[in-house]
Amino acid sequence: MVEPAVLTIEDERDGDACTLRLRGELDMAAVPALDATVRRVLEGAISALTLDLGELSFIDSTGLAAIVHAGSLCDSAEIAFELLPGPRAVQRLFEVTGLDGVLPFGEPAPRSD
Repeated sequence: MVEPAVLTIEDERDGDACTLRLRGELDMAAVPALDATVRRVLEGAISALTLDLGELSFIDSTGLAAIVHAGSLCDSAEIAFELLPGPRAVQRLFEVTGLDGVLPFGEPAPRSD
């Protein structure tokens, strides 16, 4: 039996900016964890939130909706929101849906590993 991939979320701070580095699969089972983490982070004194998708191995439509919702929460709180692109398979979903031209994608983060 194959074990399901889990989503891990690493919270990195740089002053009043926060980056959430997502690893694993962002699917229906993982969306509540991302939503709870985003809401917790937004309760703090931050001016910017970045979601780093660089280490996602999979994303489905519910994961995509969670990312759009995170952006909406940031807009409501007047917090800057940015996405760092994921691997090709992940970015493909944004391209197919046309959201790659709507969501605020920045440059991929440099990897130290």
